[in-house]
Amino acid sequence: MTARHHQILIGVLIFLDQLCKFIAQRTLTFYTETPVLPGVSFIKVYNFGAAYGILQNFQGFLIGISFIVLLMGWIYRHQLVSSRVGYIGLSIIASGAVGNLIDRIVRGYVVDFIDIHIIPVFNLADLFINIGILCLVIDTLKASKKNDIHTQPPQ
Repeated sequence: MTARHHQILIGVLIFLDQLCKFIAQRTLTFYTETPVLPGVSFIKVYNFGAAYGILQNFQGFLIGISFIVLLMGWIYRHQLVSSRVGYIGLSIIASGAVGNLIDRIVRGYVVDFIDIHIIPVFNLADLFINIGILCLVIDTLKASKKNDIHTQPPQ
């Protein structure tokens, strides 16, 4: 993927996140579950903190941290990843970070709406961040395995 492809991926995922949050804002009732599938409901919740509700009411701090993480990810992207999967993971994480950052700046809170009943309510941006982290773990494991092969003495 070229840099342009990554930019398009980031833009599409941010748009999808914001569109779903817009629809959730317009159609869901605050704290009222709407079953979608067995074990999955939609419910409108406002999160004034970070993931899983930590750091409640520290919006300025969370906005600053988001900018720093995005900037550091951009500056050190070539050192952080070693494969296409890693670059895609960074793009997906950036999409999620920007999606939630937009909410914090525009609304003062993040709109969450997906409830699977085993973790706190979340949104697509949160899902993107977790998928991106999984991609980075896969990238790191592949790079580690590749390095192990090249550093082991012949038998």
